[in-house]
Amino acid sequence: MSLEYERQIDQSLDDALASVSDAAESWGAIWEPEGSGGILRLPVSQGLRQSLLEGLLLVERDPSRPGSTLRFRVERTQTKINWTASLVLLLGAVGGVVATLWPFFPNLLRLAPAGIVLAIAAWLLVASRLRTADVDDFLRLVAGDRPD
Repeated sequence: MSLEYERQIDQSLDDALASVSDAAESWGAIWEPEGSGGILRLPVSQGLRQSLLEGLLLVERDPSRPGSTLRFRVERTQTKINWTASLVLLLGAVGGVVATLWPFFPNLLRLAPAGIVLAIAAWLLVASRLRTADVDDFLRLVAGDRPD
């Protein structure tokens, strides 16, 4: 199963290839140009998952309008989970449950302050810093569009 992404851009073929090279450098991707395209190794993040997508990026002239079409076909994916951040979030969830349930179970009252600290720490250390940067964001960068 291969994924394919496509984006129309208002650049000529040569300008689009130069934009791909610049965007890959600023993104931290590896770009190996070959003719009117090349191999792209693109690191992306989806919250607690980080992936390395490898595939063929083609820049094609669009005959129906001025500009070009970018096509990125993902051929290989390597994904890893940030287990440390997942553990911190799990501890924060346990803390949040303890802080929420102590009125119903009075014996948990002595654990409620620790539960609150764990929940807030999980938010500050992990949840507030989770980011998503995917292929569409990279193609927007190539096109020169502002991110959403």
